[in-house]
Amino acid sequence: MRAMHAASDAPASMTIAAFSLGNAVGAGIGGLALRAGWWRCASVPVAGAVRAFVGFVVIWLMCDRVRVAAD
Repeated sequence: MRAMHAASDAPASMTIAAFSLGNAVGAGIGGLALRAGWWRCASVPVAGAVRAFVGFVVIWLMCDRVRVAAD
């Protein structure tokens, strides 16, 4: 946390790091879906949709916890 307060570009750097991590994880999941042989190329969008849904659920749960903690 001290490093983020000291660096003025920390939020931008964190955004870029999160984007890069998301790309890497997405490519890995897509590769695993292709390697497993599920529906061949059609499995990649399905794996992406599942990943996006899980991400939305995690964000929703986190926002719900923050809302409850604020009350």
